[in-house]
Amino acid sequence: MEVEFLKLSERYLQLLHASGELQPGLEAVFYNAKNGFTLQIPVILAAVTPEDDDATFDKKAALVAGALDIYVVRRMVNYRNFGYSTVVYTMFNLIKQLRNQPVDKIRYALARWLENEWEHLDGIKTYNLTQRNGSHIRYILARMTAWLDNELGKSGTFTDYLDKSKKYPFEIEHI
Repeated sequence: MEVEFLKLSERYLQLLHASGELQPGLEAVFYNAKNGFTLQIPVILAAVTPEDDDATFDKKAALVAGALDIYVVRRMVNYRNFGYSTVVYTMFNLIKQLRNQPVDKIRYALARWLENEWEHLDGIKTYNLTQRNGSHIRYILARMTAWLDNELGKSGTFTDYLDKSKKYPFEIEHI
């Protein structure tokens, strides 16, 4: 029991670290943290077992965090809340499906879960800036711009576009 606790505590700390700093392979953990999606850690840890090696942990964490990132963005572009009290029931049901499963079953369960969710990305067609969603617009534009910069070999990063502490931060209109 003590060994299990220590191993899962180590995984928890890895996720906390990935929440605060971009980690290769665990980018979605960072993105979810930037959106304040605090339920991601219990959902990821539900899928992890103490016996998982580092590669398996990384795969499971990336799969779960990636699916949660899709879920959050879908809710954003459909003007839906994704705060704790709004989605906790959905997340606890997802936890039950993922608990201690191997990678292939996690991948299947997440694909089925996303397929059955009400919100899809078609909401982006009519998504626009309101008084309440400026941070969401900024997030989505920063993700798209950073992806394009990377594809084009330019130096802009996601964190650059979100960093408001710069002397001349990027504004939504500039992104």
